[in-house]
Amino acid sequence: MISTVSPLPLAVERTNADVALLSLPLIASVFYLTYVSLNLGWTPLGFYAHARDVNTGLAYAQAGLWLFSYLLYIVYTIYFVFFYELRLSLVTGSILSLAFFLASALLIELGLSNYFFAASVILQMALIIPVGARLIPATALPSFSGLFLNLLTSSLLTVCITLSAYWDGTGINPRLIVLPFIVSTVAIFLGSFVAYPALIAQASSAGLLTIVIAEENATLGFLRQLSRKTEVAALVALGILLIAGFPFYWKAYLLESTASESALYIYLVLAFIGVAIKARKAYAYAALIPASSLAVAGEVISAEYYPQSFMYLIGVIILVFVFYLIAKKRI
Repeated sequence: MISTVSPLPLAVERTNADVALLSLPLIASVFYLTYVSLNLGWTPLGFYAHARDVNTGLAYAQAGLWLFSYLLYIVYTIYFVFFYELRLSLVTGSILSLAFFLASALLIELGLSNYFFAASVILQMALIIPVGARLIPATALPSFSGLFLNLLTSSLLTVCITLSAYWDGTGINPRLIVLPFIVSTVAIFLGSFVAYPALIAQASSAGLLTIVIAEENATLGFLRQLSRKTEVAALVALGILLIAGFPFYWKAYLLESTASESALYIYLVLAFIGVAIKARKAYAYAALIPASSLAVAGEVISAEYYPQSFMYLIGVIILVFVFYLIAKKRI
């Protein structure tokens, strides 16, 4: 589960300590509702399985939004790492991006992803130890509007913990989710006071790629429940989308990230509502307030900075309808 929050990118993010402290309740609410989901049933169907027990329409809507968001997330994060973080040329970046995508798909199909996650987490945990780093507190507390934006950004850094709900958790105690919560919190606060060397900051790209593989593992595992053909079709479509965006990768990154984030925030609200209603626990309803507020605020800010983001939801609606037609006879 720790691989879904990748501690190294969290540490090098350099979040202000005050912002990190204020974001803890929001982060905790997302972790708690994910824990509730795991406790209700930990299968590759994830939040969909719980939403389905509440309302079929809710289930299809949140599953369609989730697939739309994270399948795009996979592609645009690859662009971000190889072309922006590593600053590779078009040819080199394209070759390495495609090689990574094929290798990650092979890793998942061979059932070896858990070994990769274990190795990646151990490496990241070792790299965040502040040996040779400088103790320099992050920048001063921003203005009120800036504080809100920073608070939101800091809280969303760990939202990928929800991916763990889509893994097969047979025989695993859901309470182990406390480990990624502790690790991610420590990493965020370390980044508030520690300035890591440039080499370590660049190595954080490995953490982002680990999250990409975690996303592939979750989405492909979910689609596998529909059929093997659906999973393969999604892989092929992702590969085509990735290759098609190489010539104009930066524009592709902006378009895909905007569409993905816009869908993600709505998905989170629907997924958390489904879990809270099914669980019927006071704590789940209480956690729903900050968790949903976080998602709604993210949608508002996304619309403010990228007015076109809501236009992409038309594509989401179409995808939800297609998902409904495919899924209604299968799961």
